[in-house]
Amino acid sequence: MELLNTLAEAITNQYIASLLILIVAVLFFYRNAITKLITPSKKEEREVITDLLDHDIFSTLERAVVEVNNSKFYTDGKFDSTKTKMCSDFAKYKTRIIKNGVINMITQNDLQNMSPDKLKRLVISLQLQWHVQYCKELAEHWKNKGIPEPSIIYVVSMFEKFRYDVVASFDHRINSIFGSTFHQGNFELVLAVLEMWAMGIDLLPRDMKTTFEALNGKFKEINY
Repeated sequence: MELLNTLAEAITNQYIASLLILIVAVLFFYRNAITKLITPSKKEEREVITDLLDHDIFSTLERAVVEVNNSKFYTDGKFDSTKTKMCSDFAKYKTRIIKNGVINMITQNDLQNMSPDKLKRLVISLQLQWHVQYCKELAEHWKNKGIPEPSIIYVVSMFEKFRYDVVASFDHRINSIFGSTFHQGNFELVLAVLEMWAMGIDLLPRDMKTTFEALNGKFKEINY
């Protein structure tokens, strides 16, 4: 009772009452800012690199394969089954290796704590590894289908010629991404890289179509 009486007398003091009103007003008007200060932000909670396994690069890969599979090629006005199947297999091998490569990169490397320089070297290294791998596996597949080795080299080199602008853009963008101060932390760096790769995948059906349309009737007589 004594404590309650003391508090009641204190509140009757106009200065203390004014101070209490001011404190309550400040807490009310700045409640959102105060809440953010004492609780982790949603952005911080989301920024875990393994969450990028849900990035739309994977749906972009699937869409690219569907678009390529819907392409039909003709030679002298007649449907060219061999060329059409070769293009479809090309897209299948390339996208499968990229998909598995991206998943492995995200899950099997400690990207969260990697230095930006090491992360940049990893990205560049993986791009090259994936290129070598899909060329090797695709070449083996085409050999088993009866495609001569010189023709395999010709098709791949022609595709790479049409893809040159995309590959060159990757090099420029990687240097820009890792040289920029706009990307805060490795999550944003990896996100930017995935966005860049997704852009390249969007252009894959276009470059596949251009490549195989340029082949004319080179493989028409092969029973693929």
